[in-house]
Amino acid sequence: MEDQKKSKWLIIILSSTLGFIAIAAIIVFLVIFLNRNNSKQSNDMFMNSMDNVSNPNTTPKTEDELKSDLETTERANPTKYLSVKFTWKDDFFTTNTIIEGDITNTSSIATFKDMTVEVLFYSKTNTELHKSSFIVYEYSKPGSTVHFKRKLAYNNKTVASISAHVSDAKTE
Repeated sequence: MEDQKKSKWLIIILSSTLGFIAIAAIIVFLVIFLNRNNSKQSNDMFMNSMDNVSNPNTTPKTEDELKSDLETTERANPTKYLSVKFTWKDDFFTTNTIIEGDITNTSSIATFKDMTVEVLFYSKTNTELHKSSFIVYEYSKPGSTVHFKRKLAYNNKTVASISAHVSDAKTE
């Protein structure tokens, strides 16, 4: 009976020791694996940075080149830099809707002109009922705001809301 107890304890101790050794081996493997990947990534980053240093053809852009790049980007995407804030009401005497608001130019360099404002009329269920557009024939310099007021030939009593945005603009 005592031999059986010793055998049980010996089996428990051996299995525990083997379990600890297995866990330790896994931890050592993970540490080595992670260090290898990190040193490879560090080496790659170092080599990439050395490419930039050793390449004499890459010179920083001048201030004028940077401004030109920015202007090109802004001129190519006028609707990204033109936003509309407005109010609207039904004209009591006619079947028109009056929309009044401002177009703000948030660009840094580009001047825009002849801005097309697209107006969408929606029902209570947010269904588009009508679309209308008009052009604001003004210049909009960087950081400026252009005011507009228009009568649109659409007045439907089912209109619950209106949205407006600049859908196009020309550059100077």
